[in-house]
Amino acid sequence: MGSRRVGRSGLDLLVALHEEPTDTDREGLREFERALDTEFEQVDGVATLLYSRARVLSEPERYDLAWFVACLRTPLLGDDLAAYLPRYRPDSLLARETNGDLVRSRGGPSRRGTRCAAARRGRRAGARGPR
Repeated sequence: MGSRRVGRSGLDLLVALHEEPTDTDREGLREFERALDTEFEQVDGVATLLYSRARVLSEPERYDLAWFVACLRTPLLGDDLAAYLPRYRPDSLLARETNGDLVRSRGGPSRRGTRCAAARRGRRAGARGPR
């Protein structure tokens, strides 16, 4: 949740390591989050997800972490993992899998898949590499 302060924003990150994260990795990441939040006045809180590359690209994460990587990310370092994921098209399966029981609890369909498709149309063709 953002604080809605002009000139400041929360920072959400996903870090995908080559191997499964260790306790040392997690502690280092917590220190990194604190440093970003302290050193940059524009940053108002940092929230980071830390997973292995294998988990992000796994079948069980196809419509969760992987969807996040494919549709809502800006790669900073390393491989663009979206090149290893399918092209997501807005359909009932995408909506059901990305939202789960959320759709039923809200009493209606989600527009998340539609936003994903719109964001992808705005990108240059071929910018993410071969599929």
